[in-house]
Amino acid sequence: MKNIRLTFIIVILSLISVNNLWSTHIVGGNFSYKCLGNQMYEISLTLRRDCQNGQAQFDNPATITVFDTTDGNTTEYFTFTMEYNGDDTLNERVQTQCGLIGGDVCVHTTTYKKVISLPENSSGYLFVYQRCCRNFTISNLNDPLEVGTTIYMNITAAALKSCNSSPNLGVFPPIYVCGGNAINFDLHTTDAEGDSVVFSLCPAFIGGSRALPMPLLADPPPYIEVPYKSPYNVSNMIGGTPLLNIHNRTGLMSGFAENIVAQYLVSYCVSEYRKGVLLSQLYREFQINVRICNTLPIADFKVEIDECKNPVTLKIIDQSRDLYSSINQWDWSFDNNGMISNSTLQNPILILKDKGEVKISLQVMSPEGCIDSLTKRIKYETIVPILITDKPKICVGDSTPLIKSYTASANYSWTPNTNLTCNTCPNPIAFPKVSTMYYVNYSNGNCSGTDSVWVEVDPCITDSCAVLINEECLSSGMIRLTVRNYLGQIVNANRDHEILWDLYPLGATKPTQLYNQNPIEVSKNTKYLCTSKINTWRPNGPKTREFATTCIRKVNNTVSLSCNGPCADFELILSSCEDDYDKMHNLNFPDPLCISICGPACDFIIALFELNGNMVNPNDYEISWSNHQKGGAYVHLMDPYYDNLSVVVKKGDCTWYGRYVKSCINYKSKTANQQAKERSSPSRQMNRFELHEFLSNNPTFKLYNNSAQQIDLSQVPKNKNITGIYFLNDGIDTYKLQLIAD
Repeated sequence: MKNIRLTFIIVILSLISVNNLWSTHIVGGNFSYKCLGNQMYEISLTLRRDCQNGQAQFDNPATITVFDTTDGNTTEYFTFTMEYNGDDTLNERVQTQCGLIGGDVCVHTTTYKKVISLPENSSGYLFVYQRCCRNFTISNLNDPLEVGTTIYMNITAAALKSCNSSPNLGVFPPIYVCGGNAINFDLHTTDAEGDSVVFSLCPAFIGGSRALPMPLLADPPPYIEVPYKSPYNVSNMIGGTPLLNIHNRTGLMSGFAENIVAQYLVSYCVSEYRKGVLLSQLYREFQINVRICNTLPIADFKVEIDECKNPVTLKIIDQSRDLYSSINQWDWSFDNNGMISNSTLQNPILILKDKGEVKISLQVMSPEGCIDSLTKRIKYETIVPILITDKPKICVGDSTPLIKSYTASANYSWTPNTNLTCNTCPNPIAFPKVSTMYYVNYSNGNCSGTDSVWVEVDPCITDSCAVLINEECLSSGMIRLTVRNYLGQIVNANRDHEILWDLYPLGATKPTQLYNQNPIEVSKNTKYLCTSKINTWRPNGPKTREFATTCIRKVNNTVSLSCNGPCADFELILSSCEDDYDKMHNLNFPDPLCISICGPACDFIIALFELNGNMVNPNDYEISWSNHQKGGAYVHLMDPYYDNLSVVVKKGDCTWYGRYVKSCINYKSKTANQQAKERSSPSRQMNRFELHEFLSNNPTFKLYNNSAQQIDLSQVPKNKNITGIYFLNDGIDTYKLQLIAD
């Protein structure tokens, strides 16, 4: 294995010497890692190169060396390569055409990623990437063109044992600062496990050389510190007063940039601890480019929206600034759904109707002629409700909405709060018994307002047997249907006032029936027939059905609301093995349950399935079958009871109604040939000894429990009670078996 590696290195070194790959481009980088479990780790290497003065692109691939530090000896453990992702790059660029002295700055950033295996050991691993060379323009190094870089990361044994992930170092600081100004870089980290981190300035190290710019095997530690040019060193990286430093807890890097054109190499370390134990240490380096600034306009603005008016008022407040000069020109452009307008005021005001989105663009200019621009998209919506414009006139017992449109983000309060379906919702239904003026107060935390609507009530002749069904959107996405009597009161379904629902979810041809349930929750596009029966009896007479006077009213309708929420797409499949639903959805019927309603058997099984084709887990749902079975993913029935089978399935706030309709157009018996053969058929009742003997004589049969799990009888302890219902399957047919005591 060592000979193979040596040959590979010699070949690559030859290619490097031929193509002369040394370059001036390294401006920073760092490692990080994430534990994926099972000793697998995602290793990330972020690199930055100079795209203004640099001569080479990113390495493709980048070669990483991993050292094992067991027993205090640093030995090479292995190397691996990381492919360059050309799409994962960002360019940061500063051009000095206006307002800056010192030359353009361009930094190109990319991140390599690879998943590797890291077995636990006693002391951890050291990851190293080395590359030459640095920018020749670096001010705080001697001969920077001859100095390469060593980027490293240490993962300790404690980190490996706990499957730890490194802190996230976040974004790099800005690529330039203006001279003569304080430096304040927020370099704080985030850590998924909540570990403690300690920041410190640390030295940069040499790595690679002009003769060997891309080492395929990094040098082992200890590493040589870069040659800082006097008076610069680790404690004085950029000069200035106060000296550059980093807070050990917050990661705030502060200092002062002298008012000269310069470029400095800066490096720091982040050490991660858990309960005082070191987990990892990350090293990062970057460059600070100092430029002399004489004007630097920065466009900025905020928008204050008065939503309690219609039209909506947008007050635009300019917040542009120039730290070295001033702003003397503002050019605004407003695009409201294609309607363009402009302004040169510093703080313009927009008047816009109802709701929408406006694109606001600002360009500012300093007296020196430097410009900056900013564009924001601002959404706006009035919270003023649009009430019923015509005075609604209703009969006693009737109801009416009070509002045409509203804003979901606002708060609404209605008074008086009697004879309303709700008094804090935006769209109540009113059913007053006398003429009433309703007031609505609306607010959103920023502003508030009041409006009113008059509802006139006439003593019309009413049908005391009439019922009204209200539809209401729920946050789950379901629609609540509520039956109200002619006075607008919610019907208490019982023997005196019976409610029968025939529900047809979208696509259903036969209904699911619910009795004396009010209200109920259904999905969008559900068709329903609600039958109301009001029973009355003569005083002192027997209260039985044959002596009742019954008033019947029916409401046949389809749900008109469409509501958003997690239940809006809640859907299941009701099927028997090998029927048309099975064929259509390619369902995963367990063999013991494959007793088809389409076959010759006089009994059958109908089961519930997810849309992915798998049978539902009954523990995840509340299931009620119309044959009074509670729970279970399937039912076992005798012909012809299938024609009345329906099911109600609940999961959290979601409800699904299913009605089975036999459909066997595409059915083909998968056992047609085998059924012609003679074979022994198992008895429907056996004890354990008889079952063992039967399985020994008929090895093609397999035993399954009610959950469709195969049972190996020889592995079940003889003293364990296993009586109950089981299934025998020979790969052709399935038989129900009752296992009785010996």
